[in-house]
Amino acid sequence: MAHNQASLSVAATGLLWIRSFSEIVIVVRYHLRRHPAPTNTPVARDTIYGLCTVTFLILITNIVDGMTKEHARNPLLAKIEEDTRNSIISKIEAELSRRNPAPTLAGVFEAIKQDPDSVLSDHTRQAVYGGDPDQRDILRERHRDYLDRLEEKYGRYVSEDRSRET
Repeated sequence: MAHNQASLSVAATGLLWIRSFSEIVIVVRYHLRRHPAPTNTPVARDTIYGLCTVTFLILITNIVDGMTKEHARNPLLAKIEEDTRNSIISKIEAELSRRNPAPTLAGVFEAIKQDPDSVLSDHTRQAVYGGDPDQRDILRERHRDYLDRLEEKYGRYVSEDRSRET
């Protein structure tokens, strides 16, 4: 899904570039150089501009529809994921600051899975536990799913500290 959104974003950006470039060509050629403009230039310009704009809007609509609907409905889930990422980075940085070897990501993920709430900021934890118990259970399940996805994608990576190489 992310790859598709990236492709659509590139296509949408390309269309804006084409639209802008065609406008620049017309301005430079017919207005700055004072060449007489052919009679069909406004029609051609409006056609290119309109086609690119409509196609851009269609692509942007598809990009927005492709976004996770759950994040749109529940911004707290996005905050939980952000807190998780920040905690992972903090755990690695803490080990490095003590001059220890960087922990493996699989180890970090396993430690977080033992107590997933430990990675939440006070504000996020209060929002999760201060709300509806059914919603809390759903959020905790989504958090575990997110950890599983992270572990599946990054768990095999081993960090290296190249600053200690001689």
